[in-house]
Amino acid sequence: MFSSHLWELPQQIRKFQEEARTFRKGGEQLLEELAGLYASQLLRETPEGGGRRVVVRIFPDRDLAFAKLLAQKLTRLSPDVVALLGTTFGQPALVFAQSPGQPFDMGILMKEVLARVGGRGGGSKDMSQGGPAKIEAIEVVLNQAAARLSG
Repeated sequence: MFSSHLWELPQQIRKFQEEARTFRKGGEQLLEELAGLYASQLLRETPEGGGRRVVVRIFPDRDLAFAKLLAQKLTRLSPDVVALLGTTFGQPALVFAQSPGQPFDMGILMKEVLARVGGRGGGSKDMSQGGPAKIEAIEVVLNQAAARLSG
């Protein structure tokens, strides 16, 4: 794998590890910037109703880490946001979050809607995560959660 003499391998491996760390940090920074831009766009597109903006989205090409990062960005950029996000990339997952001061309990909401479709999840008042047993349930769960918030 390395075209060097045996005594040069430790230096080559250290260099390889440093490059990998640099690339990972760069990727994390780009993901953070992408989530920030996406959050700003979603906030512009989502109308306010009932004193809050409820953002409901499914991401077929993003993972749970991105959904959590996006939820954090949304709830930090505006004091009136509830984010109900799902991802179908890999393991189906959900993230529910609200800006501090909003009246709901995201942990309880997550448990209630997932109990109906055989999933598991939970979290705190302001942020929770979980997943249904089947990917097809993502849309159903998000719609039920949105309906619970408006009703």
